[in-house]
Amino acid sequence: MASLAGMVKKNVRVPVIAAGRIATPARAEAILAENKADLIGLARMLWVDPEWPQKARLGQDQAITKCSPACDACLQLVMQGRPAYCPKWPKEKRAAYRERFR
Repeated sequence: MASLAGMVKKNVRVPVIAAGRIATPARAEAILAENKADLIGLARMLWVDPEWPQKARLGQDQAITKCSPACDACLQLVMQGRPAYCPKWPKEKRAAYRERFR
């Protein structure tokens, strides 16, 4: 979606956010450097790894747990009206999250 954000940015005078599986800090930085957006949206990335920004800031890119493009488990749960969780979360975290919403 960064290319679309870039087209919008050329035609408006308000900040533009690029989003859409921007999985790595390098990709986020490139989008900003290419002036395609003013901000980066990390909704699903933060869902998978809430420490994404801190790890990026510390240069720990390899430690970031990334959302798989082939996975839509969280979306499927939401579409069923159920609380969403990420299958990449540790088993204990998933179990605690599911229990919280019973």
